[in-house]
Amino acid sequence: MFLIEPAVALLAILLWQFVATMLMRVFGVRLPLQPFGKERKRALQLLTFSQSVWCGFLFDGCGMWIAMTLFEYLSWKYGNGSYADFSLSARLYAVLWPAFGLFIGFIKADDNRHRRPRIAAGPMELENATTLLRVK
Repeated sequence: MFLIEPAVALLAILLWQFVATMLMRVFGVRLPLQPFGKERKRALQLLTFSQSVWCGFLFDGCGMWIAMTLFEYLSWKYGNGSYADFSLSARLYAVLWPAFGLFIGFIKADDNRHRRPRIAAGPMELENATTLLRVK
């Protein structure tokens, strides 16, 4: 039983990553479906402030809330825990983990602002810059 609870919680997190990615696609944020990799990291760095906050809330906050509530439920159901302990921890998780996800989203959004790649200048801006540099 010791290994089943964390394995089920980890599986729930991976499944939630897929579901949250699909939810973000509904709202116009195109993230790769694979949960790990360079493409996903690059896509997360290009998010706007509000998109980063929502990603933090959905991926980190709600994902951990689901996983920890499932872990506590399995511990209560198949272990020797009491229902009062489970209901108290479930209520705490319902508030703390989503709030933690928002906090992580704010941190990621601020970090993305500094890591965002520079956008190249358009052809008109380059033409104007070269005319200013010409010596008559």
